[in-house]
Amino acid sequence: MRKVEEEFARIREAKQAKEAKERAAAAQMVSSCSSLFPNDIKAPGLKRPHAAIEKYEAESKSEKRKRLEKLRADRLSRERSERERAAVLLCRSMGLSASSVEAVETPILDERQLPFNSAFNPELSSLAAERRNAHRERRTSK
Repeated sequence: MRKVEEEFARIREAKQAKEAKERAAAAQMVSSCSSLFPNDIKAPGLKRPHAAIEKYEAESKSEKRKRLEKLRADRLSRERSERERAAVLLCRSMGLSASSVEAVETPILDERQLPFNSAFNPELSSLAAERRNAHRERRTSK
């Protein structure tokens, strides 16, 4: 079970590294094509009070301000992540993705040493079936 967990951890780390490379390429793309991605995500300044806000007078001003700041921070983080995803998609469509340049081969593990139950780990089951079929085809083609 430990080997399976280590394998999943390795796959997770590789995926995170790949995503970091894509984000770096996207950031470079955003900085090089500033006309496509204007810098319009800014933290807003202080706003004047409106009549619609008067219904929240029961709350103190500091609580309101904290709630608004939290909502603004959430919105800004969502907008940044959306922009990042759009830049990654644009990079992929233009063929500038770092992941398309590199062809990473996964090492072949001995499946007899990986304990698994196909009901709980269907991805391992499908990988094992693919490896068995490929091995059979290689043996029969010789």
